[in-house]
Amino acid sequence: MKPARHFFVPAVLVAFVIGAAGCAALKNLRTSREVIVNNPPYYHGRAPGGSALSVSAGYLPVTTDYRIRREFDDAGWRVILDDIDEFLQETGWARPLPAPDLPDAAAPDIYVGSPGMMGAPVSETGYMDEDDDILPMVLYTRDGSREWKTEIGRICSENQCDYVLVLYLGISQYMVHQRGILGGKEIALGTGHRIPVKWLTSLEDPVEVIHLTGLLIDKEGNIINAGAEGLLAAKTASFFQSIIGLRNAISDKSISGITTDIRRDDLDGDPLAYQVALGNLFGTLLGRKELIRK
Repeated sequence: MKPARHFFVPAVLVAFVIGAAGCAALKNLRTSREVIVNNPPYYHGRAPGGSALSVSAGYLPVTTDYRIRREFDDAGWRVILDDIDEFLQETGWARPLPAPDLPDAAAPDIYVGSPGMMGAPVSETGYMDEDDDILPMVLYTRDGSREWKTEIGRICSENQCDYVLVLYLGISQYMVHQRGILGGKEIALGTGHRIPVKWLTSLEDPVEVIHLTGLLIDKEGNIINAGAEGLLAAKTASFFQSIIGLRNAISDKSISGITTDIRRDDLDGDPLAYQVALGNLFGTLLGRKELIRK
């Protein structure tokens, strides 16, 4: 498997090529990064230094990521998003902040999953080994626009925050992994969260998942930590379905039950999966180990 890769915009080279006339456009270039994250937890970056009590952080209202907004009516997810925001206000892990009054496209982006998913912001080209048909998991981030970063700085200043959490409810595809000497298979959804799948499930076919993704942004608008925690996965296709290229999708019923029915029965008290995922996101992104459950 290929090593982790990072991609940065070669600003000096670009400036030399386009000359002074392109300086304004150059300032608006948004840096993106990709790194392989085959094994959970699916994070890349660093938590803030210092004690948890010294970290002043807020969070923007949770939204669906653009991959959901492009395919579905966002209004159908509103109840779920409202439940998530209500839960976060009750926890007091960070202070709620107003969202920047800018188009969605100005916000930063994060994608965690298979580079082969339709609509993924990464390309599977370069991730497939010549003798290997199994794609890796990739964590991709893209900075917010210059205007978005400026707004985040203003919001941080007005609310006395050093960091901002940007949270998305998203759809992705995760890869199936083999486990144990007997060849069992599983999907690793996140921190300490693995679910077994059918033994005949193909390792080459990714599985649809719903997950929460998060970015930790400093007051200059820079991404310093990023990650994802899965909530649920579609039932995997049977051996015969895989042969003819069929894949199972997550049902509407399962999605509607995210904040009411989908639980972590592997943890004491069978907590709701989304609440555990949020705790793990906040805990890992902010460096607050007491919030992490696995």
